[in-house]
Amino acid sequence: MKRNKRSLPIPQHEFGFTPDTFNLTQETTLDGERIARERAEAERARQLAEAAQSALFAPTKTAPESHAYRLRAGDLVRYAGQPCQIVRVNDCAAVVAVARPAREFTTLCGVRVRIQPKPALVRISPQSEIPILSR
Repeated sequence: MKRNKRSLPIPQHEFGFTPDTFNLTQETTLDGERIARERAEAERARQLAEAAQSALFAPTKTAPESHAYRLRAGDLVRYAGQPCQIVRVNDCAAVVAVARPAREFTTLCGVRVRIQPKPALVRISPQSEIPILSR
């Protein structure tokens, strides 16, 4: 099927364009003020509705020094029978640095060598009931 390639004629005489038709600056300023006023009214209504709404979950008032976690970073605790330091604490774990025993051996030359490995990092609950030696 062959398509018509000619465009439809636009009847110019039916549209009464005047130079003021495309002058949008006057309408824009008035429209902008109207939009700003409507937004301010909507915001004011939203704030009044929020103020009238009762709190579903009210935050509990706690002392500023108390925390939700029993353990804090920097605490010295007794873990696995030895004093260990708390490295960091977050909502799901407290990281404890547990010292490993030093390795001692004699080299082929007969020299005694002692190597202290890095501490092992163990994760425990931040609410653990382990004894705190110092804060």
